[in-house]
Amino acid sequence: RMRFCHWARTMILQNPNFFRYVMFSDEATFKNTGELNRHNSHYWSDVNPRWQRGVDHQHGWSINVWCDILNGYLIGR
Repeated sequence: RMRFCHWARTMILQNPNFFRYVMFSDEATFKNTGELNRHNSHYWSDVNPRWQRGVDHQHGWSINVWCDILNGYLIGR
């Protein structure tokens, strides 16, 4: 991480618009089973967040979504 930070700082000093030409992207999968990636999801609450909900397991579905940011523009699906 430190090496990357030093490299990025050097690139920005050489060209202040350097990161306009870098594409930042992420993706996620949503399922009706309630599965989620807890590494990327956080739930903040003053009360106990251990809630339950009914799930229809007979008709499973999932959807993948992704998003990119390039030069200040949002590109997603």
